[in-house]
Amino acid sequence: DENKYNRVYWHSLGTPQDQDRLVFEYPEEKEFGFQPLVTEDGKYLILTVWVGTDPKHGLYFMPLDEKGQPADQQFTRMIEPGRAQYEFIENDGPIFFLRTDRNAPRGRIIAADSRTFDPKGRREIIPESADEVMDFAVMANRHLVVAYMKDAHHLLRVFTLDGKGAGDIELPGLGSVRQLSAIKEAPEIFIQYTSFLQPPVILRHDLS
Repeated sequence: DENKYNRVYWHSLGTPQDQDRLVFEYPEEKEFGFQPLVTEDGKYLILTVWVGTDPKHGLYFMPLDEKGQPADQQFTRMIEPGRAQYEFIENDGPIFFLRTDRNAPRGRIIAADSRTFDPKGRREIIPESADEVMDFAVMANRHLVVAYMKDAHHLLRVFTLDGKGAGDIELPGLGSVRQLSAIKEAPEIFIQYTSFLQPPVILRHDLS
């Protein structure tokens, strides 16, 4: 059990570790693991919740105060683990963009309002593709950049936040995108790319 009973602590840089603040634990479910993420605007603390190697992640969130510290309230449990695969992409104010395979084995992107988080109010932004698997996505320049897998190689497509196609990003060849790095308000996106003939390199693309 020494590798179980995960906890999430808030650490302020420059302070001793014994002053870290416990912000979340779930002793009733000792198998639960947590990965914390602070949204780019500093307004939310997101927890990805998983059980073992099951890819059907859960998502919890907590608003942060004006100083970027955890508010004195409980996490809101958006999605419990075990239902489907969910991945937090980024937020646009109170609207959260999520990649999921729920009712879409090849993946799709939905938007949900964190103020209510009524499942009936979730909107589909980018529907499931007929022949491409949605692998991962980031937000850049207030657009969604999505990596799709097709015939054992990646394609990069760009969409507006309401799901309209805004073109493709041409890659050097038939290869794999290992990672995308971007800031949601900035036009730059960095792409870690490799192929059978190309060792891993970092590519820069300007969405503007």
